[in-house]
Amino acid sequence: MQPIDRPRPSRRAAVTLAASFALGLACDRRLTVRRSGTQYQAELSIADEQAILNKIFVQATDDDVMPRVVHIDVQGTAIASGKALRERLSP
Repeated sequence: MQPIDRPRPSRRAAVTLAASFALGLACDRRLTVRRSGTQYQAELSIADEQAILNKIFVQATDDDVMPRVVHIDVQGTAIASGKALRERLSP
């Protein structure tokens, strides 16, 4: 079996890429994933402040056919102030 040739990352100046995703539970929330160099960060609004996402927990129940989301807990750090933020999102 031959090894797979993978493209090597460029050593030029770091390029920031961003992708946005809608959280299915709360349609007014957008989760943006940014890459700067070799690091990635997820950003979203937590408690009405723009924050870097540190942790996400999804509580679900095992219904008949499909699991049902009960709530999502998000924790992060406010970008502007650096304070810890926490919020529970419900369907």
